Amino acid sequence: MKELIINHFFNYEFIYIFLFCFFMFLSLSMFIKQKIIRKISILFVSLFFSLFVFETALSLFTEKFEETKVDNKILNIVHSKEIIKYRNIRFLDKKTNRKIFFTNDNIDEKFLDNNRFIKYIDAEYSRYKNTSFRYTKCNEQSKETYVFLGCSFTFGDGLNDDETLPYYFSKSFDFKCNVLNYGLQGKSSNSALNILNIGLPKDKEYKHFFYYLISDQILRNLIYVNACFDGYIYIKGNFYKTKYPFSGIVSAFQKSYIFRKIFIYFIYKYNKKYCDDYMIESLKEMNRIIEEKYNSKLTIIVYPNKYSKRFIKKINETNLNLIYLPGYFNSEKKGYRIKNDGHPTAKANEEIAQILYNYINDLKQRNL
Repeated sequence: MKELIINHFFNYEFIYIFLFCFFMFLSLSMFIKQKIIRKISILFVSLFFSLFVFETALSLFTEKFEETKVDNKILNIVHSKEIIKYRNIRFLDKKTNRKIFFTNDNIDEKFLDNNRFIKYIDAEYSRYKNTSFRYTKCNEQSKETYVFLGCSFTFGDGLNDDETLPYYFSKSFDFKCNVLNYGLQGKSSNSALNILNIGLPKDKEYKHFFYYLISDQILRNLIYVNACFDGYIYIKGNFYKTKYPFSGIVSAFQKSYIFRKIFIYFIYKYNKKYCDDYMIESLKEMNRIIEEKYNSKLTIIVYPNKYSKRFIKKINETNLNLIYLPGYFNSEKKGYRIKNDGHPTAKANEEIAQILYNYINDLKQRNL
């Protein structure tokens, strides 16, 4: 019961704050005799009552804030080979356009009513025990190792184990090499850097690293957006939260529905260039670590969605190895994105894996 009350207050914290301030200034306006103070109090009564009404109304239509925590499972990079299987089931409510997620077989029968609910994902996936890392079929005993970094696009969200990009890449080598899928759902380049800094297994020969870049990641490194956040950096054994202009204000008001629905947009807009620069610098740092620590090379797979012209210009000015995917990979109609979801399909991953396989062979022929 106590936990329910705490969670309720956490979800509607600013509703109660505005309500408290409303009654406080209402009391002042009723009992204070000085006219100036009374007038000021009445103004604040109106202000906080309006804020209370808007905050309450927005709470009915806005997703609740979820406190972000450090994924400590990322520390378990050198892990056991025990694999845990999961099921990923998603429905779309046609009436409300709300997406409903399940991770087991206990589905309420009402969701099987196709008149209202559309099942758009039903996939099985495997993770190594006590980690967030997905299993990929490969030769884990091989020293010849390829590493995939990134977010849910790398992880293979919504797909079976034999439909992910790392799987198809491994298949192109007849599963004779060791292929590691270090894609983390909802994350960005900060997590990729953390993985590299924590340290991959030392008994492998790292042939190549791939980082899968999508435009959504640019904000995730610094700002909580669309239930995704990757604002923790691992430095000398500890995680630290990233800082950016007005990050203190965001931390103070991020639980407010009004703030997240209206005002945070202006902070995002103000920080857009900062976020672009942060991403580019983190990719350059990733490249440096891979060259110096792992004696290997990094290639960035640039997914074709919305980047600023400034970002594309600046990343092209770096010495980073870039593979720009053709625009049709962003097409749901052509079968490259999962319907009602947006993640790449098995078809997309198979074709991208072939692009990467050809790229690696070309590098080998040129002895690069």
